[in-house]
Amino acid sequence: MPGLKIAQVSTTDMAMRVLLMDQIKSLQQQGHEVMAVCGSGPWLESLRREGIPVEVVEMARELSPFRDLVSFYALVRCFRKYRFDVIHTHTPKAGLLGPIAAKVARVPVVVHTVHGLLFHDRMPLWKRWLFWLPEKITAAFSDFLLSQSTEDLAAATKSGLCSTTKIKYLGNGIDLAKFSSCHLNGSRHFTRMEMGISDTDIVIGSVGRLVYEKGFAELFAAAAELVERHKSW
Repeated sequence: MPGLKIAQVSTTDMAMRVLLMDQIKSLQQQGHEVMAVCGSGPWLESLRREGIPVEVVEMARELSPFRDLVSFYALVRCFRKYRFDVIHTHTPKAGLLGPIAAKVARVPVVVHTVHGLLFHDRMPLWKRWLFWLPEKITAAFSDFLLSQSTEDLAAATKSGLCSTTKIKYLGNGIDLAKFSSCHLNGSRHFTRMEMGISDTDIVIGSVGRLVYEKGFAELFAAAAELVERHKSW
């Protein structure tokens, strides 16, 4: 059976290289023809060096009606040109424009991965609805949704974003073995020494934008509770 022609679509080249490259390589190993469709940037050449063909379609991360319209038509042209079997979108703007463009281009299957819902239950009702609407449009024009979070599965169905049969749990897809101490070749010890941290100290790190939606308030509250419970740490 011949492989599928698949387009992985994201707003930025960084998302394609950092978040999606392993997924693309896995699909290629299974015999599928995969193309990365994303905005331009410094990561494009590393994708090409890995044997991943790239089609550049610029997409603004912020709301920009004129630029979004230009991006939309560029996506339609791209999808018609390559006659993909599957369009798989990621990131908010690509997830909003990509599925609609795919339907216009008559792509048979459209999939979107939810890397984190734009809305949450701590928002005022008007703001929650404002951020729920683009997610609803994405869901309406997608055949399937994949979620990296089990919590988002419940939020999506409870809010009326989609049915339980349309969204499935995918997970983050992080290879934890890459972060195992046996793969660090001693760098863990020297890095700790540079930071004044002993090998026996417990260190918890977090990477993300310093905004409420990233869960830092919960992280700091949990850290304070852990320190109180385990003062020997």
